[in-house]
This record gives sequence, structure tokens and C-alpha cells, in this order.
Amino acid sequence: MERNDIQKISSETANIPVYKQSAEYAIEHDELPAYRESFRVNMACRDALETAIHESYHDYCLDTGKASAQVAAQFGMERMAYVLRQYRACV
Repeated sequence: MERNDIQKISSETANIPVYKQSAEYAIEHDELPAYRESFRVNMACRDALETAIHESYHDYCLDTGKASAQVAAQFGMERMAYVLRQYRACV
């Protein structure tokens, strides 16, 4: 995902809450659109994390403060922490 796409998604979806239930739960409770929207933003956050890590890694050193602050400003601490917990194998 391109950096501009990530910024566009984050600015458009800043108020979308983190949906913490499973897809099965969302289907059973008629909340599938909320699940899908949250999942889409989660994937954008994952991509932003990957980009921030790539951009903040120089000379075998990762500037974690810079990387995390950049993504938290775009997506919020709650979503960033959720994505890191849920999708850690993908980042």
C-alpha cells in the first residue's frame, strides 16, 4: 500500500472503532460491515507499521520511538497496539 493511500485511509477512518470480535461473531450479530471496515483499517495500520519500521531502520538500528509515534499519530495507540498483538506474524 502506498504512503499516500495509508494517510488517506487514516484521515478518513480516524473515528472507526477497533472491532475486537471474530468474523464469526460479527456474522452472528449482524455486525459484518463494522468488522470489515475495522479489518480494512487494521490492514492499513499494519502496512503503515511495516513502512515506518523500514524507514526508521538505519545502520542496524531501529528508531522505535520515531516509528511508533508516526503510526500512533495516524491510527491511534489503541489500534496500533491491537494490530501489533493480532497481526504480529504479518509485520
